Amino acid sequence: MLTQRRTAETAREIGAAARRLAATKGLSGFTIEELCAMVGIARRTFSNYYATKAAAVAGVSRRTGFEDLDEEFLLSAPRQSLVDDFSELVTSRWRRMGFTRLDLEELYRCTQNDPQLIWTLLETLSSSHEHDIMLLARHAGLQDDDVRVKTAVELLEALVLRSLADCLKTDSDSFEHILAQRVSLARDVLTPNPSAYGASS
Repeated sequence: MLTQRRTAETAREIGAAARRLAATKGLSGFTIEELCAMVGIARRTFSNYYATKAAAVAGVSRRTGFEDLDEEFLLSAPRQSLVDDFSELVTSRWRRMGFTRLDLEELYRCTQNDPQLIWTLLETLSSSHEHDIMLLARHAGLQDDDVRVKTAVELLEALVLRSLADCLKTDSDSFEHILAQRVSLARDVLTPNPSAYGASS
Protein backbone atom coordinates (compact mmCIF):
# COMPACT_ATOMS: atom_id res chain seq x y z
CA MET A 1 0.00 0.00 0.00
CA LEU A 2 2.86 2.39 0.76
CA THR A 3 4.24 1.86 -2.76
CA GLN A 4 0.82 2.64 -4.24
CA ARG A 5 0.60 5.84 -2.19
CA ARG A 6 4.06 6.93 -3.33
CA THR A 7 3.11 6.21 -6.92
CA ALA A 8 -0.02 8.32 -6.55
CA GLU A 9 1.96 11.12 -4.87
CA THR A 10 4.54 11.25 -7.67
CA ALA A 11 1.80 11.28 -10.31
CA ARG A 12 0.06 14.05 -8.39
CA GLU A 13 3.21 16.19 -8.18
CA ILE A 14 3.90 15.87 -11.90
CA GLY A 15 0.28 16.60 -12.80
CA ALA A 16 0.07 19.64 -10.53
CA ALA A 17 3.25 21.12 -12.01
CA ALA A 18 2.00 20.46 -15.55
CA ARG A 19 -1.26 22.26 -14.80
CA ARG A 20 0.55 25.27 -13.36
CA LEU A 21 2.70 25.53 -16.47
CA ALA A 22 -0.21 24.98 -18.86
CA ALA A 23 -2.38 27.52 -17.05
CA THR A 24 0.25 30.25 -17.47
CA LYS A 25 1.99 29.26 -20.73
CA GLY A 26 -0.49 27.05 -22.54
CA LEU A 27 0.10 23.42 -23.44
CA SER A 28 2.51 24.29 -26.25
CA GLY A 29 4.32 26.92 -24.17
CA PHE A 30 6.51 24.52 -22.21
CA THR A 31 8.49 21.35 -22.83
CA ILE A 32 8.52 18.05 -21.00
CA GLU A 33 12.13 18.82 -20.06
CA GLU A 34 11.01 22.06 -18.38
CA LEU A 35 8.34 20.17 -16.51
CA CYS A 36 10.82 17.52 -15.37
CA ALA A 37 13.24 20.20 -14.15
CA MET A 38 10.45 21.88 -12.22
CA VAL A 39 9.49 18.65 -10.44
CA GLY A 40 13.07 17.38 -10.13
CA ILE A 41 12.66 14.12 -12.04
CA ALA A 42 14.29 12.47 -15.05
CA ARG A 43 12.59 12.37 -18.45
CA ARG A 44 12.33 8.59 -18.15
CA THR A 45 10.42 8.97 -14.88
CA PHE A 46 7.95 11.26 -16.60
CA SER A 47 7.46 8.68 -19.36
CA ASN A 48 6.79 6.01 -16.75
CA TYR A 49 3.87 8.06 -15.46
CA TYR A 50 2.47 9.98 -18.42
CA ALA A 51 2.29 9.40 -22.15
CA THR A 52 2.10 13.09 -23.10
CA LYS A 53 2.05 16.61 -21.66
CA ALA A 54 -1.70 16.71 -22.21
CA ALA A 55 -2.11 13.53 -20.17
CA ALA A 56 -0.07 15.05 -17.34
CA VAL A 57 -2.15 18.21 -17.31
CA ALA A 58 -5.35 16.15 -17.25
CA GLY A 59 -3.95 13.89 -14.52
CA VAL A 60 -4.28 10.81 -16.69
CA SER A 61 -1.42 8.69 -15.38
CA ARG A 62 -0.18 5.35 -16.69
CA ARG A 63 0.35 4.42 -13.04
CA THR A 64 -2.82 5.37 -11.21
CA GLY A 65 -1.79 4.09 -7.79
CA PHE A 66 -5.31 2.67 -7.45
CA GLU A 67 -4.38 -0.99 -7.85
CA ASP A 68 -4.65 -1.78 -4.14
CA LEU A 69 -7.97 0.06 -3.86
CA ASP A 70 -9.37 -1.84 -6.83
CA GLU A 71 -8.13 -5.14 -5.40
CA GLU A 72 -9.74 -4.44 -2.03
CA PHE A 73 -12.98 -3.59 -3.82
CA LEU A 74 -12.90 -6.84 -5.77
CA LEU A 75 -12.34 -8.89 -2.63
CA SER A 76 -14.97 -7.12 -0.53
CA ALA A 77 -18.54 -8.38 -0.27
CA PRO A 78 -21.36 -6.32 -1.79
CA ARG A 79 -22.88 -4.16 0.93
CA GLN A 80 -25.39 -1.75 -0.56
CA SER A 81 -26.59 -1.04 -4.08
CA LEU A 82 -24.33 -1.20 -7.13
CA VAL A 83 -24.24 2.60 -7.26
CA ASP A 84 -23.50 3.00 -3.54
CA ASP A 85 -20.70 0.44 -3.56
CA PHE A 86 -19.12 1.91 -6.67
CA SER A 87 -19.45 5.41 -5.23
CA GLU A 88 -17.35 4.35 -2.24
CA LEU A 89 -14.60 3.13 -4.58
CA VAL A 90 -14.67 6.36 -6.61
CA THR A 91 -14.46 8.41 -3.41
CA SER A 92 -11.46 6.35 -2.23
CA ARG A 93 -9.74 6.93 -5.56
CA TRP A 94 -10.43 10.66 -5.34
CA ARG A 95 -8.87 10.85 -1.88
CA ARG A 96 -5.83 8.96 -3.17
CA MET A 97 -5.45 11.42 -6.06
CA GLY A 98 -5.44 14.33 -3.63
CA PHE A 99 -7.07 16.69 -6.14
CA THR A 100 -7.75 20.09 -4.57
CA ARG A 101 -10.16 22.81 -5.65
CA LEU A 102 -7.14 24.70 -6.97
CA ASP A 103 -6.25 21.68 -9.12
CA LEU A 104 -9.78 21.65 -10.53
CA GLU A 105 -9.71 25.38 -11.22
CA GLU A 106 -6.36 25.10 -13.01
CA LEU A 107 -7.57 22.12 -15.04
CA TYR A 108 -10.68 24.06 -16.04
CA ARG A 109 -8.57 27.03 -17.18
CA CYS A 110 -6.31 24.68 -19.11
CA THR A 111 -9.23 23.10 -20.97
CA GLN A 112 -10.49 26.55 -21.87
CA ASN A 113 -7.10 27.41 -23.37
CA ASP A 114 -6.42 24.02 -24.96
CA PRO A 115 -9.50 22.09 -26.17
CA GLN A 116 -7.17 19.13 -26.90
CA LEU A 117 -7.31 18.37 -23.19
CA ILE A 118 -11.04 17.75 -23.41
CA TRP A 119 -10.41 14.95 -25.90
CA THR A 120 -7.75 13.51 -23.58
CA LEU A 121 -10.26 13.46 -20.74
CA LEU A 122 -12.95 11.87 -22.91
CA GLU A 123 -10.56 9.16 -24.11
CA THR A 124 -9.60 8.43 -20.52
CA LEU A 125 -13.21 8.22 -19.42
CA SER A 126 -13.87 5.76 -22.24
CA SER A 127 -10.92 3.59 -21.17
CA SER A 128 -11.72 3.61 -17.44
CA HIS A 129 -15.42 3.05 -18.20
CA GLU A 130 -14.84 -0.50 -19.46
CA HIS A 131 -12.43 -1.26 -16.61
CA ASP A 132 -14.94 -0.04 -14.03
CA ILE A 133 -17.77 -2.09 -15.51
CA MET A 134 -15.61 -5.21 -15.23
CA LEU A 135 -14.58 -4.27 -11.68
CA LEU A 136 -18.10 -3.63 -10.43
CA ALA A 137 -19.50 -6.74 -12.11
CA ARG A 138 -16.94 -9.00 -10.46
CA HIS A 139 -17.41 -7.26 -7.11
CA ALA A 140 -21.14 -7.98 -7.32
CA GLY A 141 -20.75 -11.48 -8.75
CA LEU A 142 -22.44 -10.52 -12.02
CA GLN A 143 -21.51 -10.86 -15.68
CA ASP A 144 -19.54 -8.05 -17.32
CA ASP A 145 -22.36 -7.54 -19.82
CA ASP A 146 -25.07 -7.24 -17.16
CA VAL A 147 -27.02 -4.12 -18.09
CA ARG A 148 -27.52 -3.23 -14.42
CA VAL A 149 -23.77 -2.90 -13.94
CA LYS A 150 -23.35 -0.74 -17.03
CA THR A 151 -26.24 1.47 -15.94
CA ALA A 152 -24.79 1.88 -12.44
CA VAL A 153 -21.38 2.92 -13.81
CA GLU A 154 -22.92 5.33 -16.32
CA LEU A 155 -25.15 6.86 -13.65
CA LEU A 156 -22.25 7.42 -11.28
CA GLU A 157 -20.07 8.85 -14.06
CA ALA A 158 -22.78 11.44 -14.71
CA LEU A 159 -23.05 12.23 -10.99
CA VAL A 160 -19.26 12.59 -10.72
CA LEU A 161 -19.10 15.08 -13.60
CA ARG A 162 -21.95 17.12 -12.15
CA SER A 163 -20.37 17.02 -8.68
CA LEU A 164 -17.04 18.25 -10.06
CA ALA A 165 -18.82 21.15 -11.75
CA ASP A 166 -20.63 22.00 -8.51
CA CYS A 167 -17.37 21.76 -6.56
CA LEU A 168 -15.92 24.55 -8.70
CA LYS A 169 -18.83 26.80 -7.75
CA THR A 170 -18.48 26.57 -3.98
CA ASP A 171 -15.72 27.16 -1.46
CA SER A 172 -17.54 25.50 1.40
CA ASP A 173 -18.17 21.95 0.24
CA SER A 174 -15.94 19.06 -0.78
CA PHE A 175 -16.29 16.90 -3.86
CA GLU A 176 -16.84 13.83 -1.66
CA HIS A 177 -19.73 15.48 0.18
CA ILE A 178 -21.33 16.81 -2.99
CA LEU A 179 -21.10 13.39 -4.64
CA ALA A 180 -22.57 11.68 -1.57
CA GLN A 181 -25.49 14.11 -1.65
CA ARG A 182 -26.13 13.48 -5.34
CA VAL A 183 -25.98 9.69 -4.87
CA SER A 184 -28.48 10.00 -2.03
CA LEU A 185 -30.80 12.14 -4.17
CA ALA A 186 -30.50 9.67 -7.06
CA ARG A 187 -31.40 6.86 -4.68
CA ASP A 188 -34.52 8.75 -3.57
CA VAL A 189 -35.52 9.46 -7.16
CA LEU A 190 -35.13 5.83 -8.22
CA THR A 191 -36.81 4.31 -5.16
CA PRO A 192 -40.45 3.43 -5.83
CA ASN A 193 -42.89 5.58 -3.85
CA PRO A 194 -46.51 4.40 -4.14
CA SER A 195 -47.85 7.68 -2.78
CA ALA A 196 -45.95 9.86 -5.24
CA TYR A 197 -47.59 11.53 -8.24
CA GLY A 198 -51.04 10.48 -7.16
CA ALA A 199 -50.35 6.75 -7.56
CA SER A 200 -52.74 4.44 -5.74
CA SER A 201 -51.47 1.94 -3.20
